[in-house]
Parts: sequence; structure tokens; C-alpha cells
Amino acid sequence: EEVSEGVLQAAVRRVVDGANAIYELTREDREPKLSPGAHCRWCPLNSTCETGQQFLERGFEED
Repeated sequence: EEVSEGVLQAAVRRVVDGANAIYELTREDREPKLSPGAHCRWCPLNSTCETGQQFLERGFEED
């Protein structure tokens, strides 16, 4: 698989976003929030997670 500059830039953005989230959660006392998405289908907590259940009931379009 070829790796383009755009793929690398997207990877850098995801890493920076993740690092910022970790910093905010550990240093700024920001509360975590649930972010439902297609991944809810495979989550081991989907039988008890109200946020995930509501998302799955509404349905979604895959990219």
C-alpha cells in the first residue's frame, strides 16, 4: 500500500488529537464523554450503554 503525504498528515492529526485529549483528561480535569459511532456495534458494553444503544437503534450510514 502506498502512503501519500495526505495519509501521513491525517495520521499526524489523529495522534495530536489523541495526545491533546489525554492531556485534557489527565491535566485539566476534563470529564470524558461518550462518543457513539459505528464502533458501538463491537463494544463489549453495548448491552448496557444507553448512549450506544440509542445510536444503534437510530441506525447509521457507513462511510
